[in-house]
Amino acid sequence: MENEIAGGIVAVVGLICGYLYSRSAFEKAIAISDVPTPPQYLVRRRPFLLGETVFVAFCLGVYAFALIFYRELPLLVQLLPPASQVAVTDVVKMAAESNPSLLAIALAITIAFFHFLEGDFRGNFIYSFRTIVYSSISVPFACARVQERLLNALVVPTSLRIEVANNPALGVALSDFSRQRPDIKRRWAELSAMYLWVESNRATSAGEDVISDPSFAFEKSANQFIAAGQLMLCNRSGTGASRTYAALEEFLEELRSQYSRYVACLLLTQASNRREFYASCKEVGIDLGSTIAESPLKYSALYIVTLAATVVLGPYLCAAGYDLMSGKDFWSAIGHQKTDYIQRWLIAGIGTYFSPIFFVLLVRNLAWRVSPDRTHASLVTYAWILLGAFGISIFGGVAASIINHPAAAIDWDQLTEYLHRNAPWSIGPALIAVYINYYLDRQADPAKEDIVQTRDTILPRLASVMGFTGGILLLTLLIVARQHFESNLWAEEKARVIVLGTVVLITFSLCLIAQFGLLKSSTGAESRGPAPVADLPHPIVAGAEGAE
Repeated sequence: MENEIAGGIVAVVGLICGYLYSRSAFEKAIAISDVPTPPQYLVRRRPFLLGETVFVAFCLGVYAFALIFYRELPLLVQLLPPASQVAVTDVVKMAAESNPSLLAIALAITIAFFHFLEGDFRGNFIYSFRTIVYSSISVPFACARVQERLLNALVVPTSLRIEVANNPALGVALSDFSRQRPDIKRRWAELSAMYLWVESNRATSAGEDVISDPSFAFEKSANQFIAAGQLMLCNRSGTGASRTYAALEEFLEELRSQYSRYVACLLLTQASNRREFYASCKEVGIDLGSTIAESPLKYSALYIVTLAATVVLGPYLCAAGYDLMSGKDFWSAIGHQKTDYIQRWLIAGIGTYFSPIFFVLLVRNLAWRVSPDRTHASLVTYAWILLGAFGISIFGGVAASIINHPAAAIDWDQLTEYLHRNAPWSIGPALIAVYINYYLDRQADPAKEDIVQTRDTILPRLASVMGFTGGILLLTLLIVARQHFESNLWAEEKARVIVLGTVVLITFSLCLIAQFGLLKSSTGAESRGPAPVADLPHPIVAGAEGAE
């Protein structure tokens, strides 16, 4: 009893510390122009808080999941292939025979959890999920995109040009803004315009936060700007040693990079929505392109065709594969499958997997036809997708259970049983719906980074497919183990193979299409600006939320 109480205390302390550590992990500075920058300045406040909430909830959910389901490990081992069981059975048996106390288990899980929160190492799925959330709220893509425009495509507005030219301390002529971009006088004129814009926005609440944050080292940059101004005045007058001005060009580029970061962060944190953000960028002198998203129809069609093929063929292929592995000859396994048996799992697949994903994609296309201009934060959209797909999947699963058991008397108790049985199976389709819609947005929405379709990113994208499929497989294994343990629903080995194989086939195929099949048209890609960063391998689904 005392061990159980101590274990419960450890679990509660772990939840409290996990909340604090997960927030700290989400708020770790990100390198922007080789300078650590807090992520809260790279996006609007509301999307940042949404992203932080999602990340913290995920971390605490992982911790609670480990505490609740650690007892299922022996059941999971029984569902592994025989070759894999030999490798892990001894370890599991040793752990079971040692009969560790609840306190020891809670301590071990808590220490492992803190280790994953503390270190950003390869294979750390928690930090991989943070990358996904960052990408969904456009961190750091939006800031990099604005910086690139400020440095290479800035067209200073006339009013700001006049203000800069009228300031004698800057030594800028109006004609300097019309020189070639590589000209040092034009680069100084544009830097002066960025400097005056930042100074004029210091009094705003966002400006005060950015300027006062020590990570920006704003006072140092301001002093460097004053020094650069004196060097430029000497350069114009022709005085001073030539070696002194040899390094001026590199010095100006460093300052331009720093001030473009200040301007980008101020634009991102001051805007209340995407339209306001785009309008503010135009006022500064940069054009981020259109806010209109491309039609998702062609991407949705690829998903639906793939989904329909895997749902229809999955049960049959898995049943035939099981028979082949059981020693039957090829033609017997292919041609002698029980139609009623296959039909049962086909109906279940249509109800649980096809209906929710098809419904979500249908709604996305209808919503685009009503308004192709995105007004909601992506995380809010994905939350609705998750809930909508989960609800439709439960409804479809219950309907499939009723169709598959026509002789059974349907009453409230029976419906409750069907609901209880099908609810866990609806988690997978809901997660898949979010994953494929995230990558659909990556190609259809001009404010989001494209999927990098190059040879160098093949392995990271394939790792994303394998990781997400592995996560769905683990979830499915847990459901099969728990339902088999509680109600002996999965007594037939062939049924398990059909279910697990079909789920893996559906998930893997849709993820492959998301990573390799959604090709962006050249016209849309040209409007994105800087080349996007390659996807990191992550187990679960990864914008311009600052622009929304």
